[in-house]
Amino acid sequence: MVVFTGPVLANRRKTLDELSQQLTAGYFPSAPNAETCPRCPHWFACGRLPAGNLIIGSHSEAL
Repeated sequence: MVVFTGPVLANRRKTLDELSQQLTAGYFPSAPNAETCPRCPHWFACGRLPAGNLIIGSHSEAL
């Protein structure tokens, strides 16, 4: 059994909250790495996508 202390648990919750807010906002930053990028399934798309948030819906809704 793993037991987390109060500060560790609070830090983990804070990190998860921040990550979920970023994902909800459509924030997916690239992190280029010469070692892992060539093996990544998104190798040909990463960096070619436009900057900004992911908007789900028709183009007219995004304007």
